Amino acid sequence: MKKFFALVLGILALHSTRAQTVPSLMNYQGRLTDETGRALTNGTYGIQFRLWNKPVAGQPDETLVWGQQYDVSLVNGVFNVILGASGGAPLPGAGVADLQFAFGEPERYLGLTLVRLSDGTVISEAQRKEILPRQQLLSAPYAVEAGRAHSLVNDLSEALCPPGTILPFGGSAVPPGWFLCDGQQYSRTTYARLFAAIATSWGQGDGIGTFNVPDLRGVFLRGVNGNRNDTYADPSPNYPERNNALPGGSTGNQVGSYQADQFGSHNHDVWGMAFNSNAWGTGPNTENPLNNNGLLAAWEPNPGAQSLNWYGTTHQGHPYLRESGGNESRPRNAYVNYIIKY
Repeated sequence: MKKFFALVLGILALHSTRAQTVPSLMNYQGRLTDETGRALTNGTYGIQFRLWNKPVAGQPDETLVWGQQYDVSLVNGVFNVILGASGGAPLPGAGVADLQFAFGEPERYLGLTLVRLSDGTVISEAQRKEILPRQQLLSAPYAVEAGRAHSLVNDLSEALCPPGTILPFGGSAVPPGWFLCDGQQYSRTTYARLFAAIATSWGQGDGIGTFNVPDLRGVFLRGVNGNRNDTYADPSPNYPERNNALPGGSTGNQVGSYQADQFGSHNHDVWGMAFNSNAWGTGPNTENPLNNNGLLAAWEPNPGAQSLNWYGTTHQGHPYLRESGGNESRPRNAYVNYIIKY
């Protein structure tokens, strides 16, 4: 039986874009010759391709990682085959059937065995010999594993933080993959995943090719009321006051609607310990304590008003509460940048 030799001409790992599944394919090109270096006759040959974890057969812990048999066409001894592609016959004893799972360890060695000649002659099991040496696969095929890992990382990342996620961010420079929530317009096609998530809830952009991200500068966030109707429900989820801040955005009881600030309706009671002729001043805006809690009031003379009698003392005029406070009602707060994942 003649000995055969394979000369590797090139190995190239194939990969795809992240949005697609990483293909478990590897392009392998070589040249088959006999022991004199002469190329084998043109034609179709049957060759078994095996990936091992060891460079030499019979070593301890030797494992057949992956294996397939393919029909390959030789022209001047040169052949090309896409390992992992359909059309091959899986070999028994292999650890994995999918080539993309074959590169989980740092060393892989490719072994070839010729099993059928171009004239159809099948080489018996006893005569089959692996073409030596096994060829170590270096960095390029591991791009398959890297691509798979990259795909898994991205899938996990999107599962944990899908497009449309809004987060408070403590920095000034918006990180890659995020937009500042400042109401800007972005392309519906370039950022299709974000558009699929939020659509025009926060603004319709130009109404054709763009959409708005939320404008959350200077505002607090509030959960959509939905159908909640208990004591914690928003008392006015569908009122006209829940409007769109940008044209085409959501209104009412929907994600994206905005609401202006408001001070809730309430009452003030005017009360005190005891009133007599010395409890109130006689001039305009004269301030006097009404109780031991420090609540202040003022007596404003009004000759035309009905006389009031408190504990036997008559005054003309009316008491009132003086306003105090700032230009809004707010809790203690700190500035952050709200950002949205695209």
